[in-house]
Amino acid sequence: MLQLLRELPYGGSLFLYNYLKILLDFLFFLILQKEKTMNLKFSNTPIGRFRLIGLLEGLSFLILLLIAMPLKHFAGLPDAVKYTGWLHGLLFILYLFSLLHVTLSNKWSFMRLILAVLASLIPFGTFLLDKKLQIEEQELVKSSN
Repeated sequence: MLQLLRELPYGGSLFLYNYLKILLDFLFFLILQKEKTMNLKFSNTPIGRFRLIGLLEGLSFLILLLIAMPLKHFAGLPDAVKYTGWLHGLLFILYLFSLLHVTLSNKWSFMRLILAVLASLIPFGTFLLDKKLQIEEQELVKSSN
């Protein structure tokens, strides 16, 4: 993808290429840092599935905001938003269904439900929520064993 951007015919391509390279490096850095601080193992419980979908939804949101939108507006590539947006929309719907399942199975309060929905609307919000859910998931798995 970066090779294609380098070959764009107009002068802004070098800026866009450097922007995306720095952004991808930053995202990979964040992912590597998260592996050190986050437990990326998910139990086969409603919370475990919700955590997995939440992380995927949060990542797709960041890709949409930080990669696809600049590609659309600076490189004239509207398909980047079209396909990334479609994937993000699908993951967002899965997030909401998974949230509903966790809320009903674990008897979460209405306020907690609202906070989880708000976390999905804020960049990096699902990652912050995951830290709290990870502790709850570990306690749930320990108590069931």
